[in-house]
Amino acid sequence: MRDGFSWSAAHAPAIGAPEIGRRPGEIRTFRFRCLRSFKRGGFHILEADGAEFDAAIPFEVFKSLPGSLDFSRRTIEATGLVELYKGRPQVMIGVPIQIKRVD
Repeated sequence: MRDGFSWSAAHAPAIGAPEIGRRPGEIRTFRFRCLRSFKRGGFHILEADGAEFDAAIPFEVFKSLPGSLDFSRRTIEATGLVELYKGRPQVMIGVPIQIKRVD
């Protein structure tokens, strides 16, 4: 825990990715199916299937994730602050505990 905040404390029940557009500024956990995984700038992007939403993971964090790094067509849970990037909702993944493969 740092500065009184814990990612596990923020881990409320996951909500669907279509909800994310109504949640900017909130720290939430979103469950989504990854349509595709690709590189953009210094990030690895996981694009949600059926929702306007991305999880952005810096390369250094992406490389440190445990297990397979193939997220395409997998169900994912991402926890973090919902931000808008060029008008599109996203969650920035800064530490591995913020992302989990569900299947």
